[in-house]
Amino acid sequence: MIARVLKFVKLAPAERRLLLGAALALSATRLALLLPFALWRRLARLSAATPQVPAQPQAKAADRIAWAVKTASRVVPGTSGCLVRALAARAMMVRRGIAPELKIGVAKDARGQLRAHAWLEYDRETIAGTTRQPHFVPLAGLHGQV
Repeated sequence: MIARVLKFVKLAPAERRLLLGAALALSATRLALLLPFALWRRLARLSAATPQVPAQPQAKAADRIAWAVKTASRVVPGTSGCLVRALAARAMMVRRGIAPELKIGVAKDARGQLRAHAWLEYDRETIAGTTRQPHFVPLAGLHGQV
């Protein structure tokens, strides 16, 4: 625990702010997923309604957000699932004027049970939600919409 705090303190102020923002986005996303879908969707649209002007190139900003969400998900309880991470990262990116594509895919495991996985793509590269597994088939019709 102390090692994590020391690592955090050694980060640049911008990275500390990004990590704190990621922890907040993960927590809010996890709580929002407990709400009825129609209400959750309305809240998600409101939170992404005011994009900021990116302070750095979008690809680099997207990578930094993905890093912050992945790192923060290790310490924020209940936020390690791919859907929570992908939605939180997407919300943070959209607020910064970055438009990643939310992908949700399905596959059958060795026992024939259906499994799902969520990830984000930006410029055709997987950037959040862990690397896309080749056996997951993306669901059609999402087009990054929440």
